[in-house]
Amino acid sequence: GAAHIDTLLALRDVAALLEEARELEESEKIYAWVCGDLQAHIGFGHPATLESMRKFRTLLFASGRQKEAEDLFRSAFAAAEHQHGPDSIETLAVANDLAAILLAKGSTAEAETLYRSVLRGREGCLGPTDPETLLAMASLARMLQESERSDEAVDLYRCILQRQEEKHGTFHQESLLSSLNLACAMAATSKASEAETRFRRALSDFTALLGAEHCHTRACAIKLARYLRSQGTLDESEALLRQAMGRCMARLGSLHPETLEVAHELGCTLEASGNAREAELLFRRAVLGREEVLGSGHPTTLRSVYRLARLLEAHGKLAQAEPLCVRTCELTEARFGKDHPETIRSFTSLAGILTSRGRLKRAEQLYRELQEVLEAKLGAHHKKTLANLVSLALVVEARENLAEAEPLYRQALTGFEAAFGCEHPETLGVMYQLANLLRVRGNTAEAEALFRRELDGCLAIYGSEHHDTLLSERNLETLRQNGFGTTEEQHHVMTRAILFHSKVIVEEAEEETSS
Repeated sequence: GAAHIDTLLALRDVAALLEEARELEESEKIYAWVCGDLQAHIGFGHPATLESMRKFRTLLFASGRQKEAEDLFRSAFAAAEHQHGPDSIETLAVANDLAAILLAKGSTAEAETLYRSVLRGREGCLGPTDPETLLAMASLARMLQESERSDEAVDLYRCILQRQEEKHGTFHQESLLSSLNLACAMAATSKASEAETRFRRALSDFTALLGAEHCHTRACAIKLARYLRSQGTLDESEALLRQAMGRCMARLGSLHPETLEVAHELGCTLEASGNAREAELLFRRAVLGREEVLGSGHPTTLRSVYRLARLLEAHGKLAQAEPLCVRTCELTEARFGKDHPETIRSFTSLAGILTSRGRLKRAEQLYRELQEVLEAKLGAHHKKTLANLVSLALVVEARENLAEAEPLYRQALTGFEAAFGCEHPETLGVMYQLANLLRVRGNTAEAEALFRRELDGCLAIYGSEHHDTLLSERNLETLRQNGFGTTEEQHHVMTRAILFHSKVIVEEAEEETSS
């Protein structure tokens, strides 16, 4: 019959094939029909229903219709609560998927509340070592990691690893996956040396247990390569990724998502190594492949477009970089909303390109819009909010609105001093900019006092031979002689600061996205 579970699952497979063939409208109709009938006949919490809803959600996400996916799971969550109760296994399963949608949307607080309730419920119903309980704990840890609460994530991953090893032993696939997740979380903390040890041990154990060609082994190699890149070990990172690329090409083909992911990662490593030409080719390959396989609005496609734009910008190809960045901004805003990290990152990059191209009025407008979003989302004293404030001040100064730029610098300096102290590179950078502005405006007494503080800080953290220390000494001496630096020095200061501060948000977001 048409409503039998086997019939509905066969229809779901048809929908998946239509999705692969990019016949999205027909695929969507079938998914909606299948999900509705499965909910009516076997319930919301049944694995077949949940898997069908997840596939439908993926299709909606790929089409940029996150709101519809959210509405689908909110209605399912409300119905499951009414039908089974708030602490039932069925309700908790739907809640876990709803939390994932909210996290992707950027609603971190609501997602955390749901993840914690799912974890409590599953520990109570299923016990602490049940796979579903451990999955809920891993989801919460991942959310904490993405929210820059890596120390909390590390504690959860340690707990998961301990439970997996007690249940399965050390040399088991589930234990190795948990150890790998722990290493990824550690990489964002002060425990970097332990992270590298865990990465290498996991790769060795995966190879011994599953073989070099297994998907878990390849994934571990990619994560180790990414970590090594972050630590500046570029030759080994490149070697691992080239090896992974060869295996993916031979086993999966050139258009498989994993092959395209390796191409993207290898492009990142080659860019860091200074091989811009090959990096650009790899980013373009990743963009074209992901557009064909996943669609132009898919998050991983947008990530490759973004990195290509950043590479072009860094090498002075601003006319090529700008339309790519504009496209990323439009798609991320439509897909995620204005306050999502991906959208913020894209608009920050666009503002930096506009600044470099001398279109300062539009750049200022973007930085002001970003400031409102960041203050509302993260607070006025968050590092990213303060970094954007400095970028805004720099553009306002470049437009010769010195009186308006001064209070922006002062606000940023106060924030950085409160957050990081006086002897921190970013605090000193803002202090230098404010001192330079005061010097230009004729307030030489306060400018000299700030230059002295900035020079003392540079000596403390960099030493006497560092470029910034020498520049500070030269500017302080110039101030003593005639009150003004040379045009060349002032241009260097502005250029250095714009490039540094416009990349603070971008580079942090790149690492978050990669992890």
